[in-house]
Amino acid sequence: MRIGTLCSIHQNEKMYDLVASGFGFIELCETRHLGNLPDSFPEGPLIWQCPDDLPAEYIDDHIRAAVLHVWRDHLAAAQKIGVALMVVQFRRPETIVDKTAFIDHYIDLLTPITAEARAAAIQVVLRNSPDNRDQLKLLREIVPRVHGLGIALDIAYAHHRVVKNLATEYLWDSDLGVRIAHIYISDTNGQDSSLRLPLNCLGNAGIEWAKLVHELRQRYNASITIDVGQASMEYLMFSRSQWLSWWQAGSTTP
Repeated sequence: MRIGTLCSIHQNEKMYDLVASGFGFIELCETRHLGNLPDSFPEGPLIWQCPDDLPAEYIDDHIRAAVLHVWRDHLAAAQKIGVALMVVQFRRPETIVDKTAFIDHYIDLLTPITAEARAAAIQVVLRNSPDNRDQLKLLREIVPRVHGLGIALDIAYAHHRVVKNLATEYLWDSDLGVRIAHIYISDTNGQDSSLRLPLNCLGNAGIEWAKLVHELRQRYNASITIDVGQASMEYLMFSRSQWLSWWQAGSTTP
């Protein structure tokens, strides 16, 4: 298991500090402006996070072409600096008028960028959204039909406005579980999707981490991003320590 964290692509000095502090990879965020990339990056794996506000959910040929164009620009930049994995955001419209058309639209959008990324030795992963209305059903229809596409499971998003955290459903789903290639962790109360706090800081009001990590340990052992916003190094280190303590205890039932 490799634990990393987020850093703006324009905070080059901070990247080196994070690697020196023991983080196993850097996930590059705030990548909207591609014209002024750093000349060098720290050694080790890099993950590229595409902008999450692209209107990929709209079924329109012009919008689909525009989104794909932006993703291709990001793929070119990611390939240039040796990124191993590129994250794109799944988005659901407020209302889905035609479910079949929506599913076909996403397949048409993701298929070419995933194939082009694979040719460049980069895996594309689709990050779940905080809108959990029938999201599992939609992803079951989309992801298996895009060759090489992975899932980036955001545990905080899977906790948003649901009775029970849906991360377990993703992990054990026969279609989706095998596609999980990356995970995001942060604490949240399940009501505010922008609330991304250090792990275990909410106690019983947050995610039931020990139980969830026990489930996760049985199904996953790859990259995990600590996503707690622009947190201080102290909070990042605290979150990593908390996660490792749960992971090491995960071989026994909590």
